[in-house]
Amino acid sequence: MDIANLVLFLYIFYLRITTTFEIQNNVLDNVKDLTSPQLQNIAFQVDLEKNLIGINCILLWSKFLKYVSAHKTFSRITRTIGLAASEILIFFLIFGLSMFGFAMGGVRTLVFSCRVQTNVCFDFF
Repeated sequence: MDIANLVLFLYIFYLRITTTFEIQNNVLDNVKDLTSPQLQNIAFQVDLEKNLIGINCILLWSKFLKYVSAHKTFSRITRTIGLAASEILIFFLIFGLSMFGFAMGGVRTLVFSCRVQTNVCFDFF
C-alpha cells in the first residue's frame, strides 16, 4: 500500500505540473490572440487530480490507523472501528441515499417547478 500511495502521489504531482504548463501555454497565449481557450482538457485534468487526491487521502488515513494501532491506547480505538465497520458502512450507505434523494428533490423542484409569478403580499400588521 505504501508503494501505491507513493505512485499515486507522483502521478498527482505530474498532473499538477502538466496542467500548470498547459494553462500557461494555452490560456495565456490566447489572451494575446483574443480567442477563447479550450479549457475542457484542463478542466478534466484538474477534476482527475482532485479525485486522485481524495483517494490518496483515504489511503493515508488507512495507513495512519495501521501505525496508530501499535500503541496500546489507540489500538482500542482501531479495534472499535474494526468491530463497528459493518454498522458504519450501513450508516454511510443510508446517509448517501438520503443525500441523493434530497439532491434529486432539489433538481425536480428547480427543473419542473411552476414558473408563475404571483404578487402575494403577507401583511402581519
